[in-house]
Amino acid sequence: MISGKSEASDGGWKDDRVTRTFDWTDEDAVTVAIVNTVSTVTDSEPTEMEPLGDVIDSEALGMLFATPGAGGESNYVQFEYENCFVRVSSDGTVAVTPLEPV
Repeated sequence: MISGKSEASDGGWKDDRVTRTFDWTDEDAVTVAIVNTVSTVTDSEPTEMEPLGDVIDSEALGMLFATPGAGGESNYVQFEYENCFVRVSSDGTVAVTPLEPV
């Protein structure tokens, strides 16, 4: 997992990424947004995917993004999940790109 301020480098993004914006007002909104976006990209059912909590501390992730824009709009967390590169930004954006063609 990498977190911090965004920089000029896009850190592994490919042209086939899927980006969606969500409202973080619900306690589980961040984790649901990640799972749903990765599910779309990988064409998998969320119930067939590895639990997100096995990859990243989803409670800490939820707390990190509990307040929209907390710490500035350029804060993000990125990690690999289900053979995808996932970037969650404090502006409510979840961007997912497959590491290999699906």
